[in-house]
Amino acid sequence: KPVNNTYLHTLSELKPGTFSDVVCLVLSRETNLDGECILQVWDGTLPEESDERATFPLVCRGFTEKLRGVAVDSWSLFRNIQCGSRPKDQITAGFIRSTTDVMATLHTDGRVTALLSDYNKRKQEQKKARAEQERIEREQRMRISTTIIPPPRPSSPVSTIRDILDYPELTMIFLCSVRVIEHHPIDIREFVQHSS
Repeated sequence: KPVNNTYLHTLSELKPGTFSDVVCLVLSRETNLDGECILQVWDGTLPEESDERATFPLVCRGFTEKLRGVAVDSWSLFRNIQCGSRPKDQITAGFIRSTTDVMATLHTDGRVTALLSDYNKRKQEQKKARAEQERIEREQRMRISTTIIPPPRPSSPVSTIRDILDYPELTMIFLCSVRVIEHHPIDIREFVQHSS
């Protein structure tokens, strides 16, 4: 049967209480103590924590014959799955019902290649953004470490430690009267840096 694109959604678009068609990669398959067959699936559209692939559970109970052709590490089209919450653990999941059809899909299918292309593009953009942020932070550290700040004048006001912590800029020097409780290195002579 041809796929009606009106009902074709990504995993990130699923809403509880609705029926949808999804194309996704099956990452794992297991049967729990309640007799439910649970597939962990992925299509590259869910928000990801760290670099791990964010997965979505598809739950099948009583219709396991529909999963006969579904293999781990293969793409499949799941037509007419119901999105909802499991009362047992309140997680959002997709449910395979009597009206659900499951069809194996080649990784060269246009819907699959479009998902992978979007996923790879997004990961490249995230990688570039991280590299740019690291570059900015590195430049800021270099600027701070090479900035020469004149010592405070004896007439400068005495600051508290709270004043220092609350001050918005890093390149500032304060005159502060404190009682030293502990210091490192232990040998105070190691604080002195002799000019060469």
